[in-house]
Amino acid sequence: MNKSLRILVLIGCIVFPKLLFGQHTDSNRPDTPQAQAFFNHLQQLLKVNDRTGLSNIVEYPLLTGLHEKKTYIRNRSEFLRHFDEIFDTGIRCAILGSTEKDVWGNSHGFTIEYGGNIGRIWFDGFRATNETDYTYRLMTVNNDPLNKCNAERENK
Repeated sequence: MNKSLRILVLIGCIVFPKLLFGQHTDSNRPDTPQAQAFFNHLQQLLKVNDRTGLSNIVEYPLLTGLHEKKTYIRNRSEFLRHFDEIFDTGIRCAILGSTEKDVWGNSHGFTIEYGGNIGRIWFDGFRATNETDYTYRLMTVNNDPLNKCNAERENK
């Protein structure tokens, strides 16, 4: 590694330590307030177990895990059929245990940080043809059985 590159890496470690070591920095996306409002709405739907309401805020196909395998949920009926598997105990714990302050975004979309882990869910704004405003939709639910939240619940 040449001297210039080493200096750049050292400066990066000092200036951007959270980014380099897998932690997030506060989102500076201009649409963060809208994403936080979407997250609050998602939480409310999950609290009351509104399956239909949740199915309406999904961008299909939804990437998730079923039987410990990454799976795409193609449509609303498939989503409703697998609802309890998608929103298992661990993912419910992470979503309901987070606040809008845990929401942050980057070029991949918005996610939450819960228990030091990021990426449990991913959502972003989508614009249909002829629409001027973004509609936020849930894109990914990472319901890995090894979620810290799952382990905490199982040990109690």
